[in-house]
Amino acid sequence: MPPFIDMAGLNEAKEPVLAPDGEYTVIITGANYKEETSLIVVMCEIEAADPDVEYATLFHNISLPKSGDEKKSLDFKCLLASRFRAQFDLGDAEGFDTEAMVGARSDNVKIKQKEWDNRFSNEMVLDNLAA
Repeated sequence: MPPFIDMAGLNEAKEPVLAPDGEYTVIITGANYKEETSLIVVMCEIEAADPDVEYATLFHNISLPKSGDEKKSLDFKCLLASRFRAQFDLGDAEGFDTEAMVGARSDNVKIKQKEWDNRFSNEMVLDNLAA
């Protein structure tokens, strides 16, 4: 029989608080390139107006082009990545420096709650690119 594994705090675990739909300041707290899935996984903090409230970490995926992508798919991935870059004023390089992304912030980011498979989370709604 395996030994009992003690986990302090297990009985106090609770679901994180989701931000209500609205506009918030969002700060990038981490970004990891996942080569096997061609994604950059971005972790963000949603600033709450009330300093006693801490919202759940927001995760945003940037889907990167892969060899074999059809033109329509490639164009859409580039559009979404460009929107993210513009939203956080990450410059105009033809790519992303994941370390340099950390600490970038954007004000008035639209956040909405979403449900998938009976699980709830927050999602960023990125602004369209300026004409």
